[in-house]
Amino acid sequence: MRVAGAPTLPGLRFRGYAGPADLPRMSEVQNAALAADGIDEGVAPDVFANDLRGDGRIDLEHDLVIVELDGIMAGWSGRWRWVEDGTGAAVLSHRGYLRPGGAAAPGRIASPCAGRGAAAASHGR
Repeated sequence: MRVAGAPTLPGLRFRGYAGPADLPRMSEVQNAALAADGIDEGVAPDVFANDLRGDGRIDLEHDLVIVELDGIMAGWSGRWRWVEDGTGAAVLSHRGYLRPGGAAAPGRIASPCAGRGAAAASHGR
């Protein structure tokens, strides 16, 4: 998977969601990022899996990107769910986390889902 604007770092790799085997590590990454921010609200992998599958309009195989550094999951990002704003309009939310120290790189990591999100949002739910 190619990600526009990604930093050139040895061992940095972007890939798609590989299925349920990714869930425990995704949960670990999220929990580590939250803990680093002083948020003590970690989530167990099974609860995380249910949250991730919470919106049937999200296609996990196409709407998530996994970040690896030296073969270790360092982060993930992607579409999360459709929510309604104060006017009742549907808004596509995104979520992403980086493991502290696991992807300490200058620059930003862009989501390959960004273009799809705008197109999907313009078509409603």
